[in-house]
Amino acid sequence: MKIWAFLFTLLAAVLIVAAGRSNSHSSESSDSSDSSDSSDSHWRRNYFRGANCILHPSGSSTVAGNLFLYQKNNAGTIYIKGGLRGLGPRGTDFALTFHNGYPSPGECDRAGDAMSNVGGDFAHVTARGDNSGAGVNTARSTIRLEEGFDNSVIGKSIVVRRLSDGKRVSCCNVDRAREGHRY
Repeated sequence: MKIWAFLFTLLAAVLIVAAGRSNSHSSESSDSSDSSDSSDSHWRRNYFRGANCILHPSGSSTVAGNLFLYQKNNAGTIYIKGGLRGLGPRGTDFALTFHNGYPSPGECDRAGDAMSNVGGDFAHVTARGDNSGAGVNTARSTIRLEEGFDNSVIGKSIVVRRLSDGKRVSCCNVDRAREGHRY
C-alpha cells in the first residue's frame, strides 16, 4: 500500500513539473508591432547564426530582459525574440532601438546620446501593469549578423527607452554571432 502511495505521489510530481514547463513556453506573448515566425517552437535550437543581448537596467530603472537575434539561413531575415521584465506603470510605452557603440551596463542612461541610431525603432512594447513583462517577436531584413558590413548589428547596442520622456531605461550589447544548426 505504501509503495502505491509513493508511486502515485511521484507520478503527480512529474506531471506538475511537465505542465509547468509547457505553460512557461506558451505564456510568452508578443506585444511587438511586427510579429513573424511565431509558429516556430524550436527557434532557439534551429538557426544558422545567432547572437544574445542581455538587457541590464540603467541606474534608475528596473527594466531588464534577454533578447536573441538569429537567422535561419545565410544572409536571411534576422528574427529578434525574447522578453522584458520590470516594466510599468500600466500603459507605459517603450521602444527598442539599435545604436552604434558599446556602452557599459551602468551607462544606459547616456546610451544613444553620443551614438547614432541604427535603423530606427524595431519594436514597441506596452507595460500591462507595475513590474510587468512583455514579449518581443519581430523580424528585420535590413540588418545583418556578420561583422564587416555597414548594416551589421554585431558590436552595437540595443537600447530600451520610455517613449513618454525618451529616457533610456535599459541596454545591452549584441555579442559576437555564433553558428547554430541549419534547418
